[in-house]
Amino acid sequence: MPWPLTAIVVVLCCCSAIVAFAIDDQDPTWSESLVHATVLFRHGARSPMWFIPNDFDNRLETWPEGLSALTALGRRQMLELGRVMRQRYGHFVDDQFSPQEVYVRSTANDRTLISANIFLSGFYERQKNESKFGFVAVPVHTKPVEEDKELTFYVKCPTADDIFEKLMYENDKFINLAEKSVHAVTYLSRMGGFSKVPLPLRDFVQLYDPLKSEKVHNRQWPYWINESLFDEIERSYDIGSYLLVDDDRLKRLRVGPLYKEILERIENINSNGSTRKMHLYSCHDTTLGGILATLGMEAKTYPQFGASLIIEFHKNSTSNWLRFFYREGFSNSTNFDELFPKNCLWPCSLEKLHGFVRPFIPQNWEAECGFDWAIRREKVLNHTILTDNHDVVGQTAVMGIQLVTIVALILIIIIQCITIRREHGVFIVNGK
Repeated sequence: MPWPLTAIVVVLCCCSAIVAFAIDDQDPTWSESLVHATVLFRHGARSPMWFIPNDFDNRLETWPEGLSALTALGRRQMLELGRVMRQRYGHFVDDQFSPQEVYVRSTANDRTLISANIFLSGFYERQKNESKFGFVAVPVHTKPVEEDKELTFYVKCPTADDIFEKLMYENDKFINLAEKSVHAVTYLSRMGGFSKVPLPLRDFVQLYDPLKSEKVHNRQWPYWINESLFDEIERSYDIGSYLLVDDDRLKRLRVGPLYKEILERIENINSNGSTRKMHLYSCHDTTLGGILATLGMEAKTYPQFGASLIIEFHKNSTSNWLRFFYREGFSNSTNFDELFPKNCLWPCSLEKLHGFVRPFIPQNWEAECGFDWAIRREKVLNHTILTDNHDVVGQTAVMGIQLVTIVALILIIIIQCITIRREHGVFIVNGK
């Protein structure tokens, strides 16, 4: 039976919308409205953070870089990512570095700092090639790890630690995950020679991380692990990692400070304008994962080595909107997949995003984390404010009393003058 005309129109409209969203994300139509880009990328591939006790072929002496260090593969990744980003934003950012145009920040880890510098070598490759020194002098800003609440997910925060500890044993998602993976984890924990069998969920990364690093570097696994088993524990790891912020309080304490920094910057650009076109963050999987999970944009896997997330701010004469793009690490494509946040439906305006994220932005992060000194300081500040308010009220009352007193005195004087003048006949104008 032929379709009615209205149905055909609806289908055509839907197809048009799909095509519109599927257009090249570097389409000049969008480029004209681009105002600012925030780019977050995970460092390149690294050596393991731990070694499995019974994995005798992978020891410190077999990884010359040392533990948790960027490898040659990771350096190549970062150089390529810088080139890919230059290809994407070559029309937007000058090929000669300017501190008024680009700002770079990294966590205070060797692997992220080196990743940032190599990324910049790829991003400003033309400038590097033309330099007589053979490198690009770009400042990479950082903070001590213990102070970096924006980019270091596990920065000390007692309240967040307590919440997560309870979450692991009370959250149904964590409980189900532990039950589903218990057989594989028990087997691998025993074969790996760990003292705890099975490894608790919180220590699961000590098994997964070395195997992942060995896999991406084409190292030989122990005989007791195969692709099927690894895929099973990797799925568990990906799910469990996104659950790190499966609580609004954890979003507030672990992701909120970074949201605050990004949104305040974009709001300032929206209101006042700026020559700063790009902010680059060299960070970790947990940094990207927290942003993705909060907005309901979880990728198929937890951010791999070299993964990157872009938050673009667009603006025209009538409106503004944000676009989100993601590129997985080890991708051979130069394209970025556009993500559409479940929690900020298209068009995701700055106002709409801020409205959603506002509950996750802490007002006093240190006090909310439970640091005694911050709590005491907040109490002192609140007391001072209350005292100041009381002082204002008191001063107003005193001034009111003084004013009433002055008016009363003036009235008394006037009355006395009138009385005296009447007694002396001063007011008898025609008296004889």
